[in-house]
Amino acid sequence: MRRTAGLIGGLALAVVLVFAAGVIGHDPLAALFPSAQAVADDPPAWMSEYATAFCGGDTAKVASRVDVSLASEDDVQQAFARRDWGCDAVRYLGASTGKAGTAYIYILHDPSTGLDNWWVFTAAGQKIVRID
Repeated sequence: MRRTAGLIGGLALAVVLVFAAGVIGHDPLAALFPSAQAVADDPPAWMSEYATAFCGGDTAKVASRVDVSLASEDDVQQAFARRDWGCDAVRYLGASTGKAGTAYIYILHDPSTGLDNWWVFTAAGQKIVRID
């Protein structure tokens, strides 16, 4: 009897350690349950359009999506007039949702320097409330 209890206890400990070590991960098990759903990690179309407009310097489109608490249309036009970098490509990296809204992360390529600039556009609803 003690031997069986020891084997069961050892097996239970091994299962716990396997889970803790990540050998049996969450994702493979999640697929077994009916609640598991495939989720696309694409931004909403309006957000992609905003990032493309931001890259291209389209102040009208950018201003239409910026929340008035962040900047006015005049503020956007002045900021873009002072902009000293170019952009020829936009790449989406991903998003994260928090208390302030959803942060969409993009890389904008500056052809004059060859550098990639990382931008985080935080949106609440369909308005940009923060730019980092």
